[in-house]
Amino acid sequence: MATADWVELTERLLDEHCQQSCLYIGCSGGLDSMVLLDLVVTWQRRQEHAPEIHIVHVNHGLSGNAKFWEQCVKAASRRYDVHCHLCSVTVNHQPRHSLEAAARDARYAAFFDTIPSNSTLLLAHHLDDQVETVLLRLLRGSGPSGLAAMATHTERRQGGSVIAIVRPLLGHAKTKLQSYAIQNKLDWVDDESNDDMGFDRNFLRHKVIDTMAAHWHDRWPGMQNAIARSASLCAQQQTALTTLLNATLTAVRSGRYTLVKSAVRAQTPEVSAELLRHWLSDLDMSMPSHVVMQTLRAALHSRHDASPVVCWAEHEIRVHGDTVYALPNGYTPGLLASELVAEEPVHLQTAVGLIKTLTLHVTAKGAELTLTNGSIQRSVVLPHVEGQKSLQLRNELSQFSVRFNASQPPRGLHRFFKEWDIAPWHRANIVGVWHNDRLQALILDTDIKVVVA
Repeated sequence: MATADWVELTERLLDEHCQQSCLYIGCSGGLDSMVLLDLVVTWQRRQEHAPEIHIVHVNHGLSGNAKFWEQCVKAASRRYDVHCHLCSVTVNHQPRHSLEAAARDARYAAFFDTIPSNSTLLLAHHLDDQVETVLLRLLRGSGPSGLAAMATHTERRQGGSVIAIVRPLLGHAKTKLQSYAIQNKLDWVDDESNDDMGFDRNFLRHKVIDTMAAHWHDRWPGMQNAIARSASLCAQQQTALTTLLNATLTAVRSGRYTLVKSAVRAQTPEVSAELLRHWLSDLDMSMPSHVVMQTLRAALHSRHDASPVVCWAEHEIRVHGDTVYALPNGYTPGLLASELVAEEPVHLQTAVGLIKTLTLHVTAKGAELTLTNGSIQRSVVLPHVEGQKSLQLRNELSQFSVRFNASQPPRGLHRFFKEWDIAPWHRANIVGVWHNDRLQALILDTDIKVVVA
């Protein structure tokens, strides 16, 4: 394909996906991103309503040349007269987590910190990158979702923000980008880490793909496009599967972060495994490895009175009774000893590490407590507390004996917790409301239990 033809295809893609008033380009200063920058700026200057162009450069601090690359990107922004955002990050490299993946996570975190939600981010991934990604994931035993690799147009979410990701060069080989850069006399920097065989992608590129490339025309003509086509077919299959799974996931869900264990177990093993993956993806949780997924599926078949915990990365899944809990930020019940002041809401952890809100109101009837958890709201009046503008909050209550019905004798709170089917790992975090060293009420996730004198 002639240079003019693939450039025209790239511009059509920009016409289709880049109609916002501001566009952001991830720019490392390397050949790929400098070609993308030049193409986008050339396209922009022909638009009737030209969008603003913003470069976002992320300095990972992993190379002694990182400052030089930063300066080159800044110089390019002046040359093209576009906005420039320079971000420095610390790469948190954990055991059993590759440096490449850690750098990628840090890079996307910087993008989300810099780019407004609902914006469009252009990235310079090309056909060679797609081939490498498919082969790497194949070697790691990925399924259709992983083998779908990268999409030309997709969305990425983090917290409450969403960014549209567009990869205009994904269908074009790096040789085309190199020819374009030379013809247009572009400046770029070379990352020396691209030659480091300690990285899986570099080893695959130089030791495997380069060998295959020597025989492409004779033995595997069109190999790159064929691999990319397989990725596209996997993406189509995954899209169809996701559509079919949505209805089933709704049926087995008891809340955003909880599933009904028996309903998941009622599915075939293959469907239950896909349901779990679909649920975790919907929660923006990273996918567990094959071994962790096997452990998670085994946890679904635990005894009713067991409370298994499955952990990976920064996530954990807990199972108790007939409920499966997802804890996206981890969950550690902590000691609480604080004051609840009238009209000053206090935030408390729920069973899945999220936030519920408790508020004290002073009314003519006495002290009123209001609990808010999502769309659920519950209010009660404490009968033995009048005119109080503050109460105390404490947890670690299981050793106390109380009663919630005047006709029944006091019982240990641990027995109530078991009766209410509160998971053992959450009991230590159940909060009590106190006045004058007397327990007045318990704050559950969606209810308030008033203690009877």
